[in-house]
Amino acid sequence: MEKSKNAKKIVSEDGTEIYYCVNWNPNLNKGFKVLHPGSALNHSSLRALEKGLNERGYATINFDPRGTGYSSVPKNVEDYSLEKYSGDVIKIVHAEGLEKPEFIGHSLGFMPLVDYISKTQNAKSLTGICASLDFKKSAPNKFLLNLFKLFKKYPEYVLSAVSSLNHGLRGELDWFNDQSMEGGSDIDVLKTIVNVPVKKMIAIQKSFENMINWDITSRLKEIEPNLPMNLIYGSKDCMVSPDIGDKIREVYRGPGKTTIVNGTHSLPITNPKIVLEQI
Repeated sequence: MEKSKNAKKIVSEDGTEIYYCVNWNPNLNKGFKVLHPGSALNHSSLRALEKGLNERGYATINFDPRGTGYSSVPKNVEDYSLEKYSGDVIKIVHAEGLEKPEFIGHSLGFMPLVDYISKTQNAKSLTGICASLDFKKSAPNKFLLNLFKLFKKYPEYVLSAVSSLNHGLRGELDWFNDQSMEGGSDIDVLKTIVNVPVKKMIAIQKSFENMINWDITSRLKEIEPNLPMNLIYGSKDCMVSPDIGDKIREVYRGPGKTTIVNGTHSLPITNPKIVLEQI
C-alpha cells in the first residue's frame, strides 16, 4: 500500500476514509489474519510481520488506522473514540465478507479488536502484542507517562513541521512515512512517527489523548470464553508492563497463553521474527 491508489478504502459513518490492503492469492489458503497497528503507527509498521505471515500461507488485511498513513484525519475529537476505531474494523471485515478471521493487534491496536469481537463474536483467534488493558493505569511508570503526555507533542510538532518542509522542498507532495524498521531500535521507530505532515501529527496527538483513557475490561468479559487469546510481551517494554498479560487473563478466562520474549514495545516492528515464532 505504498500509494493510496493501490489500496481499498471504506468510509466511516463520520466520513473518515480508512485505507487498507488485502494480500491474498490462491496459495494463501490458511485463512485471513487482520492486523491492527498501534497508536501513531500505520500499516507499514507491521509490514515485515505481514510478509512473514504471507510466506507461511496466511492471507492478510493490513490498514492505516484513522489519522495515520493514507487514511484521512477525523474532523472531531470524539471521532477518536474506541467505538469509532472498532467501527472501522466492522466496516472492513464486512466489506471483505470475512467469517471468523484471526486478529492481531499491537499495543493500543489490541483494544479496538477486543471491542469488535465483543460486539460480533466474529473471530477465530486474537493475538495481542504488547497489549494494553487500560493504558493510563497499566503504564509501568506513571511519572514517565505524565511527562510523556505533557512534553511529547510540542517537540513532535516542530519535528513534523521540519520534516514537511524538507519533503516539500524536494517536491514530494504525496510522501509516505515508511515505518518498517526490522532490525532497528525504538528510537528509529520514533523518528518515523514524526516524519508526517503537521495535520497528521495533530491527529496522532488527539488520538493518543483519547486512547490512554480507553478501558476494555468490560469488553473482555463479553467475549465468548471459547476464543483462543494469545498475548506476547517484550521483557524490556517500558510502555506496557508484561504483567498486564496476567491482568488480562484475570478478566478473560478463555484458552490461550501469555509469552514474554526478549524485546521492547516496538517488538513486532523491530523484531517480527520472534513474534512470528510465537504466532
